[in-house]
Amino acid sequence: MRPATLSFRRIRRPGVLLGALVIFLGACGDLSGPNRRTVTMDIASQRVPCTGLAPQECFRVREHPDTTWTLFYDAIEGFSFEPGFEYTIRVRVTRITNPPQDGSSAAYRLIAILRKVSA
Repeated sequence: MRPATLSFRRIRRPGVLLGALVIFLGACGDLSGPNRRTVTMDIASQRVPCTGLAPQECFRVREHPDTTWTLFYDAIEGFSFEPGFEYTIRVRVTRITNPPQDGSSAAYRLIAILRKVSA
């Protein structure tokens, strides 16, 4: 018995193959890779005391206006926070595959400040 092999010469309709490829890639979502995504978040006007590995000040953030604020312990590369202003920002979140034991599993980088208003 002969093992089954795929031969592209047997494909009579290359458009079908191309269509399947487009559907597959579209289902993958973000084409920048599974380790990256883009998030829009609101940041409250004041940092608040919190405790991660040690006492620190955290941002209060939310991804949707109708949700509650949550504490954000990480830094956002490229973002300069000014107390007294509320922000809506877009950030790129990159998953860190082998983070240090005491470190974050994600890195955040500012893409754009969408809104900055005095609180």
